[in-house]
Formats: sequence, structure tokens, C-alpha cells
Amino acid sequence: SVGTFVLCGILTQPVPIHLARLAKILRSLIQIFLLALQYMTPVFYPISVLGPHTKSVIELNPLTSYLSVFRDVFGNNYSASLFNWAMMFGSSIAIFALGFYIAQRSWPKVVAKI
Repeated sequence: SVGTFVLCGILTQPVPIHLARLAKILRSLIQIFLLALQYMTPVFYPISVLGPHTKSVIELNPLTSYLSVFRDVFGNNYSASLFNWAMMFGSSIAIFALGFYIAQRSWPKVVAKI
């Protein structure tokens, strides 16, 4: 049947071909996510001009908290809230933990290549 033919074709193809396709798809999805994250960060527009629904979505972006704290510390024209500070520290710790985990997993491979 056709299903058996397709299954045999999929199983006989090398696994790296499928992984390369998956990596290409994931790379594209990450680029789209980072582009959306960039446009959701209020660098060129103040948060005060946004509507209440949009403002709540934009404030969930961790980069917005970094920008608010930066404006508070260095600009003295914006007051960062406790939520902004907590979001900044929380996202910093989460990204550090993720990077540390990935580095620990890939460290033996890096050492083996040296």
C-alpha cells in the first residue's frame, strides 16, 4: 500500500537529513520570535501611548523591563516599578541557568574536539 511505501522511504533515509531540516525550521522560528520580540520592545515609543490591552502584553516582554530599568537608572526621566526589577532579575537568572545547563552538556564535546 501507499502508507507502507512512504514508511519505508522515511525509514531508509538517513537521520541527519531529517535533523538538518528540523534545524532549518527551528532556525527560522527563532528568527521570527526574535523579530517579534524586537518590535514588542518600546525603544522608539513610550509605553504610555499604548492601550491597556497592548500595554499589558508589552510589559510581559523581558526586554521591556531591561529598558525601563535602564531609563530609570541612567535617564532619570522614568520610574521603573518593582515588577520591572523583578522581571529583569528573574529573566537574567533563567537565561543564566539555561546557558549554564547548555554549556555543561556541550563542554565534553568541546574538550573532545580540542
